[in-house]
Amino acid sequence: MLCLRMGGDPQLARQLRRNQCSPASIQPIVSDDVADALAEVALGVPVNGTVELAGPERLRLDEFVRRFRSAKQDARQVITDVHERDQDS
Repeated sequence: MLCLRMGGDPQLARQLRRNQCSPASIQPIVSDDVADALAEVALGVPVNGTVELAGPERLRLDEFVRRFRSAKQDARQVITDVHERDQDS
């Protein structure tokens, strides 16, 4: 079962409202894993760089939206659009 909290990602929230989605790869992660990683970084030795964090499963954004809609029993079709981009860039 797919669970999703919409709080933090306006781009993802916008994609979920639309029928066209990019096939870009994403790696969703549960908030408990984010909290654990943040605590580890905050309490650990300084990294002096960037820490990347991603969930264990790589999937396409359009497929993620399809799964979300299916879990919500939302029958709207998702159209994969290779030209879809973040509206803010």
